[in-house]
Amino acid sequence: VWHPAGGPATPVSYAYLSAVYDRLLGLNGDLSIRPQLATSYSLSSDRRSLTLKLRTDVVFHDGTKFDASVVVANFNRVKALNPPTVTTAWPLFAAVTAVDPTTVRYDFTADGTNVPSLLSSGTSHVLSMQVSPAAFGDAAKLATTPAGSGPFKLSSQLQDRAIFEKASSYWDTKLLGRLPKTLEYIGITDDNARVSALQSGQLDAVTLLGGLPNIESIADGKNIRSFLAKSDRTFNLFFNYKNPVLANVEVRKALSIGTDRVSLSKVVSKGACSGPAEQIFAPGSYGYNPSVKLPKFN
Repeated sequence: VWHPAGGPATPVSYAYLSAVYDRLLGLNGDLSIRPQLATSYSLSSDRRSLTLKLRTDVVFHDGTKFDASVVVANFNRVKALNPPTVTTAWPLFAAVTAVDPTTVRYDFTADGTNVPSLLSSGTSHVLSMQVSPAAFGDAAKLATTPAGSGPFKLSSQLQDRAIFEKASSYWDTKLLGRLPKTLEYIGITDDNARVSALQSGQLDAVTLLGGLPNIESIADGKNIRSFLAKSDRTFNLFFNYKNPVLANVEVRKALSIGTDRVSLSKVVSKGACSGPAEQIFAPGSYGYNPSVKLPKFN
């Protein structure tokens, strides 16, 4: 489904959509927030509103110009569709207003400190990716034909792959100069089959959401190199407080101390974890508290 709000919000869907759609804010490699369609953002002193300044040189692939009215139209459309990934976010938003063609303001019912993170994170991309309003009238076409302003246009699609061509009019000319003329995404569900295709030269690069036990021998640094990307994903263990034993905070403390997080972080993702987690928020993400220390394993 080529509408950001029309399908599940997964890392796989995000990879396909981000080729053809731009978002208001994005993330740098260190998980810090960076401008994209918005050139800057600022929270009010009471954290009850967020103001975005927008680019003036963005045009959708269908020729529609991007401005503040487009942001408002996209927000209203996503709210009407109400995809499950952002259902809980709506009570926070009081209004979204086009202050002028290059300025949009979000007003909140409560503290909106986390909204820039929502607009930049992959799982909430439906709130941030911008669709040409000219495509809103034909939902069936939008499901099969993307209407974005991203660096690529969809050229063709087969059952297992999507082929993109570079959008020559893309606003980020510096990025455009580094991009290949064509891009082909091939869907291979099995990690081992994906790596085998890479080793045989059928693919130029693959993404692995988890680790492989023999990754060191595969990515030897000569023919194949591996790269670890920072992520805001954490693996968490939750307790059922209805269990009278687990309702006891001292029991939970004992379980926390008795959990070898270091060893688990090495085993669970076969070396792909960045390390043990001392909280549910990853470093660099909203809510992370550097003062929380890892319990000493005993």
